Amino acid sequence: MVYVFLATGFEEVEALTAVDLLRRADIQVKTVSIMEDKLVYGSHGIGVEADILFKEGLYDRCAMLILPGGMPGTINLCNHGELNEELKLFYEAGKPIAAICAAPMVLGRAGLLSGHEATIYDGMEEELAGAVVRCFKKYHYLQGTRHGDGFCSFAGCLSERCGSCEGNFCGAFVQVIEVRDEL
Repeated sequence: MVYVFLATGFEEVEALTAVDLLRRADIQVKTVSIMEDKLVYGSHGIGVEADILFKEGLYDRCAMLILPGGMPGTINLCNHGELNEELKLFYEAGKPIAAICAAPMVLGRAGLLSGHEATIYDGMEEELAGAVVRCFKKYHYLQGTRHGDGFCSFAGCLSERCGSCEGNFCGAFVQVIEVRDEL
């Protein structure tokens, strides 16, 4: 099971593209609201009903966590104490965590990027505490793709290999730490 976290102000395309492509690949994925209600509004006012509330999550059975960016969604993820505790447990267990666009800020503030290569939305590099920062100015190029193509490559990589991409990166605007071969 893969969990994609939704917080008020999340970036809709980042969250829903990952969900869509993973489901098309028959990978079990659930959206998880960190808010008090399952209905969560993204940064462009689109309402999405999450599959479960945070307190309903079975985190010990979950194989991967995905954090979409967006503002103020990323700030809301940063401020959710229980989510940050789960992120630390996942990290300590060597389970994969993906953070998209601005969301590596959550990992930086949680102290999980030390010694890892990381990228983030342009201009937010100071949020990558302890990381080896990889900047791809203007379009955040990575592996010859622009950020939109890179994100689809990332989601395709998750679908195809369930998180066994080479190195720390699966696509531009995406940070995956401690990627393993099994989900």
